Amino acid sequence: MPVVMAKGGEQGGNLQVSELTPDGKHLAVRTLGVSGDKQSTEDAD
Repeated sequence: MPVVMAKGGEQGGNLQVSELTPDGKHLAVRTLGVSGDKQSTEDAD
């Protein structure tokens, strides 16, 4: 199940959506912000 977080700060904010990959070993993260979008994968330790 995806997790959604909204973050704010002095430089603006962003929306981050994360979900485990199908193998359950990594966390896929998508960050949407005013200055641009970013996609990454992290270990699910």
